[in-house]
Amino acid sequence: MCKPKSTSQLQFLIGERVLRFGLREFALITGLRCHEIPNINHEDIKGGGRLKWVYFENLKTVTRQYLNVMFNISTAGTDDDRIKMAKLYFLESFLIPKQECLSVDWDHIIMVDDDEVFDGYPWGRVAFELLVDFMNRAVCSKGQTADTQPKWKDLKQKVFDSPTLEVSPMLATPDEAFFAPFIETKKDILKEAEDELRKNKKILTT
Repeated sequence: MCKPKSTSQLQFLIGERVLRFGLREFALITGLRCHEIPNINHEDIKGGGRLKWVYFENLKTVTRQYLNVMFNISTAGTDDDRIKMAKLYFLESFLIPKQECLSVDWDHIIMVDDDEVFDGYPWGRVAFELLVDFMNRAVCSKGQTADTQPKWKDLKQKVFDSPTLEVSPMLATPDEAFFAPFIETKKDILKEAEDELRKNKKILTT
């Protein structure tokens, strides 16, 4: 990968040729929506904030791990809510995983209440911009000069094998699915999620 000269594309030196990978190529490969990112007014979102109020009202941040637990516990609300949580989990854990931050964007939680807004949003463009930013910063790190091309070993260690580029698996293996009920996490996040859900339901029924 070449030293970045543009923030809108990736450049790769293959042989003696520089190949460019931009938004057009990304859209053709992924099939995702990549049009201009619109300004979203929360007041125009149908039901915006309901999911946040019901499931995450007392939380300052929502992690991808917590979102996964809320989606998987059997008491996680209606089928419609489970679909919304599945959309959020897929978006935050697979499509646009954030390298430095493991929390879910509150705007996304509000937007998912409106199917038309959420499904029509250019998530492909968001994912591409995050990809370009991460790759360019990875290549520029560790004091490389402007004329230095990174070796494949460096690129592999800093990008493809980077522990900060975390993508959570979407499907568990049969063994993971079997042992999941017996695994205890350090923070006991399952119990935390269930307690939070019961508390919110109690508030709604009073």
